[in-house]
Amino acid sequence: MGAKISSNSWGAGSASNSIRTLLQGVLNAAKDEGHLFIGAAGNAGEDVDGSTMIPCGLFEEQTNMLCVASTTKYDVLSSFSNYGSDAVHVGAPGSSIYSTVLGEGYQSLSGTSMATPFVSGLAALLAGFRPQLGADMMQVKQIINENVDVIDALVGKVTTGGRINAFKALEAAQKGFAGLFPPMSKVQSLSFSDNDSRVGKIGGDMNIQFQGVPTDVEFVKVFFLNAADERLKPEITLASQPPAYSGASASVSLTAGTQVPTDAAKIGVFLGNGTGVATEVYHSSTLSNVLSPISDIGYPQGVASALTQAADAHTGANLISAGITFMAAPSEDDITNYRLYAGNAATAKGQLV
Repeated sequence: MGAKISSNSWGAGSASNSIRTLLQGVLNAAKDEGHLFIGAAGNAGEDVDGSTMIPCGLFEEQTNMLCVASTTKYDVLSSFSNYGSDAVHVGAPGSSIYSTVLGEGYQSLSGTSMATPFVSGLAALLAGFRPQLGADMMQVKQIINENVDVIDALVGKVTTGGRINAFKALEAAQKGFAGLFPPMSKVQSLSFSDNDSRVGKIGGDMNIQFQGVPTDVEFVKVFFLNAADERLKPEITLASQPPAYSGASASVSLTAGTQVPTDAAKIGVFLGNGTGVATEVYHSSTLSNVLSPISDIGYPQGVASALTQAADAHTGANLISAGITFMAAPSEDDITNYRLYAGNAATAKGQLV
């Protein structure tokens, strides 16, 4: 199915040779696919190093396996939990865990089966926080193992001597990959609504829809693009940063009065985080496109004045032939032409010229 993590709250004291061979083949195939197998150490209160306990004792040499012991709220090894300085790697809370049960109920349960999902959840959290880790789940295992809280009760009982710490692991993932990977998240669609009434100037809200929750995006940069999808400087100033996130969506506000360059054809969003900014320009023919055409909604801010009409030289009814003069608008930056209309106090009657 392509899953990179499995949470295995099951086990047995031993297995037949055929079952051993089958499980070993499954674990090896999973390793080849970069899969991290997270398993429960078992609930016999025994040292499983070199034992036939499956999965953790029998396959303790399996490098893509992460085995979990149970700890209590007092940070000691649960009385029922198996352990092993070689076969079991970390501890996690597994005593009196409030959990769902069949029949739409809840119940406090204990066991390494309750501890294992905490570690599986942390592995998934790390892979989502830094999606690049998903390409090598052994790095996820390493981060978890190297960032435990070492506690006396687990020293000599599990390989790391500690209980998992999600905060430490996330900090390590952020720092360890800080200089290597700009965002890999992709944008599915982009929309912008101009609320600046001036021609040639825009401002308003931009909504960004991602293909998934953008856990690796810390900020966005917005640029005008020309017809060749080249970025035009300067960068568009945003009134809000970082984006306001809501699931797989985010929004930013463009500062009112942003001048639209004459060669601008569209707006592009570029994703960034502490590691850098993704520079690829996506095209609308793909799902990952981040281009939006410019929709500049506005009307000229300047107005003509002092309009005068010379004497009408046409003698026929409903026809005018006369010279008209007026003062041009103080600024014609947003004006392309002037139009004359005939009208009365209530409404225009139609364009004259």
